[in-house]
Formats: sequence, structure tokens, C-alpha cells
Amino acid sequence: MPRVILLILMMFLQYALWGSWVPVAQTYFMGPKPVGIGLDSNQLGIIFAMMPVASLLMSPIFGNLADRFVNAEKLLGVLHLLSALCLFGLSKQTTMAGVMLFLGLHCLAFAPTVSLTSTVALANLPDPAAQFSKVRLAGSFGWFSSGVLLTLWRSSGAWNPLGDLFLMAAALGGVLGILCFFLPKTPPSKEPVEKFAFGKALKLMKDLNFMVFMLFAFVVSTQFDF
Repeated sequence: MPRVILLILMMFLQYALWGSWVPVAQTYFMGPKPVGIGLDSNQLGIIFAMMPVASLLMSPIFGNLADRFVNAEKLLGVLHLLSALCLFGLSKQTTMAGVMLFLGLHCLAFAPTVSLTSTVALANLPDPAAQFSKVRLAGSFGWFSSGVLLTLWRSSGAWNPLGDLFLMAAALGGVLGILCFFLPKTPPSKEPVEKFAFGKALKLMKDLNFMVFMLFAFVVSTQFDF
């Protein structure tokens, strides 16, 4: 299969599995039993803070691993398979403690994959400057396609277990985890790596265009979980 098609599938599934549960999670978590698990708004706030916190903690760690020690596509595959197992476990939870445990583990595994998919795509596209936006667009299609699929699943009435949103996400994550091992090889860089690369990246804020972009990205991100 052409590598560009593989990268498009990777990006589609990356956001499809995320989009299958995030937009409808509030209804599930706060809905009365048996259609939901009856959590309150304070608990919901804690739950939706978990992914941003995991992103702050895990993305730099796993980004560094992919840069220096491990093939990015293999790391991506392992993380997605682990997160899929956590999502399956999450579908069975009906208490705040159980949700926090399995969702927390999922977030720790899933958070680094958002940047790693971009790493794999950018490293393997013949012309990343021209092609990456098209590959990334597949992620947006994946996001809303999974919502449509979940709606059709629920409308069919054939099998609608509690936690169906997480079962769908787990299935998509499992498929993506397997697909990752067939992605183009993306080995660590053999070039010397800046010890304090994060600090060096912050210096980009001196560029007005970059600073404006980051400020807008921050504002957009604040809206996401709301």
C-alpha cells in the first residue's frame, strides 16, 4: 500500500477514535443510570482535565524517546494498543474511581500519540510542506465520521451496551495500533540532539508570526473541552 495512503489511514483513525467518545462523553458520564453513570459536574470537570494534564506530562517524554531511542511508528503502535485496552476497561466502569483509573491510564497512553502521528507523517511524506495539510485533513473526516457511525450504531438498536462510545473507541484504537506496525519506518534521528530542545523551541516565540500563532492556538485549545 502506498505510504501516503497509510499515513492518511493513520490520521483518520487517530481522530476517529478520539471523536467517537469526547463529544458525547458528558451525556454518558452525567446521564442517569441505566443510560449513563450519574456523575456530577464537579466530577466531570476533573475527568476532562485529565487529557490536558497527561499531554503536558507525557508528550515531551515520548517525543524525546522517538527522537533519540525508538522508532516512532513502533512507539505509536504500542501506545495505541495500550490505550485501546484502557478504553475497553473504561466501558465497564460505573464509579468515579473506576473512571479515573482507566481514563487516566488511557490519557497517559493516548496523549503522546497526537504529536507522534504528526512526526511519522512529516518524516515520511515526499513533500511535507505541500502534503501534510491534506493528510491532517483526514483526521477531521475521522472525527465526524465516528460520530455518524456511533449514531447509526445506536439507531439500529441491535446492541447498545452501556459504555458503547468507549467500546467503539477501543475497537478503532486496536485497529490503529496494529496498522502502526505497517507504517513507514521512522527511526530516531542520528544527528546530535540539542540537550535542551524545549528551551530552544521557546526561543521561537521571539518570531512575531509564531507568537501570534501560538496565542491563537492557546485560545482555540481552551474551547476544546468545553
